[in-house]
Amino acid sequence: MRFVILPVIFSCLALLVSSAPVSEFYRAREIIARSAPNPVARELAHALLTLYERTTSDATIKLGTEEFKLKKLPAGEQGESSEVFQVESGPHAGAFAKKKVTEQEIEATKAVGEAITSGKDEGVSWLIIKKSPGKELDKTTKFAADKANAAKCKEHVAEAVKVGIKKIGEIAHSKGWLHDDPHVHNILFDDHLTEAHLIDWGKAKKVAVGSTPNLSSLQAVMEQQFAHLCRSAAPPPPPPKKKVGKRAYDFEYY
Repeated sequence: MRFVILPVIFSCLALLVSSAPVSEFYRAREIIARSAPNPVARELAHALLTLYERTTSDATIKLGTEEFKLKKLPAGEQGESSEVFQVESGPHAGAFAKKKVTEQEIEATKAVGEAITSGKDEGVSWLIIKKSPGKELDKTTKFAADKANAAKCKEHVAEAVKVGIKKIGEIAHSKGWLHDDPHVHNILFDDHLTEAHLIDWGKAKKVAVGSTPNLSSLQAVMEQQFAHLCRSAAPPPPPPKKKVGKRAYDFEYY
């Protein structure tokens, strides 16, 4: 009986997969995979993820007169709220595409000069974003060369935080958008750690052009997020999500 019921369950769950929100689906899959004592259940969770990725891995969209052939990024490279793809061919090959983006993220990304285009395809909002020239800190030449040296490693992290915070402040001052998600995947660098590149403007805050934000709280978050690169411990969790009526950080302007 078990072998008759399992295919039926699998078929029903597979139908649900296509309509499940991306973040909720991955969260449910991880819970099942970790907690299910039955190896068959764990395999089922894995099969569902595989099925999901196969059925949603490719997309061709049209924004205005331009057509984009896209390949979905692996689960580990997905965002919190939007599905992320990469443009496979054409003049924008290598650029990134985000599905179901908010108007605020579109506005911020355009304002800082990182958007190629945006629009709707079959009623769904898309944003095409330039590929950043930067690298994550641990992949830069300067950091990788000294990672085994604890003192040098910490020195490079401090250097990177300083460069990253400076960039955040400059863009807030000149463009009127404050990047508010400074974790290791969103602040990229050149190989010499002299230039920072900010990506993913989904949590950005709009500020007055010409204002100078007090970035001490944001710097503390960035230091915490980057500190794990000099030790074997797992990275700290991201800052808690904002609640209605409260702000994750208090920014002062002077």
